[in-house]
Amino acid sequence: MATKKEIDVLIEQNIMLSKKTAETIKQMKILTSRVDKLVGIFEKASKQVGDVQTSDEMIRSLSERLSDLLEQNKTIASGLLALEKYVRQRTEEPRNGPF
Repeated sequence: MATKKEIDVLIEQNIMLSKKTAETIKQMKILTSRVDKLVGIFEKASKQVGDVQTSDEMIRSLSERLSDLLEQNKTIASGLLALEKYVRQRTEEPRNGPF
């Protein structure tokens, strides 16, 4: 049979083991929380990667629109130059006229 001293040592070790078990459970909860936050970060990152792809498509679309506008501006500028040339010719004719 165990002596009183041995029983006290076993009780003390059992208490220490219980404390360590409680501490381990607490640390596991903290670790679980951190892993959940990390998973959340990865989920946000994956959504942003999808958004970047969408942004690339938007940039291509805007680039095409700007190219179209540039061509329109060239056409308008050409028309304005032709109009300006016509107006100059018409306004110069009376000056070179009979007077």
